[in-house]
Amino acid sequence: MKRYFSLVCLLYCTFLSSNSQTFTDSNLPIVIINTDGGANIPDSPGILASMKIIFRGDGLRNYPTGQDTTGYLNYNGRINIEVRGSSSQTLPKKQYGLTTNKMDNVTKVNVSLLGIYIIHVITRDRNFIQKIIKE
Repeated sequence: MKRYFSLVCLLYCTFLSSNSQTFTDSNLPIVIINTDGGANIPDSPGILASMKIIFRGDGLRNYPTGQDTTGYLNYNGRINIEVRGSSSQTLPKKQYGLTTNKMDNVTKVNVSLLGIYIIHVITRDRNFIQKIIKE
């Protein structure tokens, strides 16, 4: 019985250690966000951060080491980021809202992220928003 218990414990410990993995690459774009001063991302107001999106192209693998290669960066700039939602903030996977900024950290800038054009519109007229997105 003691021998059986030792074998089960050894297999279980081996199983646990084999489940941990190191992130090395992805077929999806990699987004790296570094908040100023390493601060946690709050609900509101947002905080300033730097964001890099690594995307080498369709069908190619993306690597975190590509964050310093200009040709692999879809975006490399400043953002203002905050946690979004109400009751969903208590869930383990958070939703974030972000605004792209110029390097002055104040002026908002419209950019294309992964082929999706991000625009800053302050309006409640849905038809106006749809018209801008379609153009």
